[in-house]
Amino acid sequence: MKNVFRKLAIVAICTIAFSANSSAQKTDKEDYKNDKKEFRSSLTDDQKAMLKAERKKRKIFRKEFKATLKADQKAIMADESLSKEDQEKKLSTTLSPSQREMWENNKKQVRENKKAFKNSMTAGQKKSYKNMEHRGEGEANHKKKHLEKRDD
Repeated sequence: MKNVFRKLAIVAICTIAFSANSSAQKTDKEDYKNDKKEFRSSLTDDQKAMLKAERKKRKIFRKEFKATLKADQKAIMADESLSKEDQEKKLSTTLSPSQREMWENNKKQVRENKKAFKNSMTAGQKKSYKNMEHRGEGEANHKKKHLEKRDD
């Protein structure tokens, strides 16, 4: 009889611990979403246009870059057994000089655009962004795992 009570107590404790962890994760996600909404609502029309243009440029680059990939390079990108970082490392060893130049130019452009956007932010926006970015670390890692298989 004591063993039954012990087992029930262990199951109850584990259930409580699991549900507490789950609700804490939900709260973190909700806080992140609220911070993200607050940040986005604080952006000026020019800043929103900057972000929209940057997303459009990235999308165009991905499309153009993927068009230059050969069959073996596409196979690397499609290999779900590799992490995103491993795919990038393996792919970088197979890039032609023109592909590498295209890749490096894009990285440089993204860094410049990010810097320009951050320079356009007010102190309040920077604080809001920092809060969102900090809360989003867990969310970003969660998304990273699920997006590794996604083909943009």
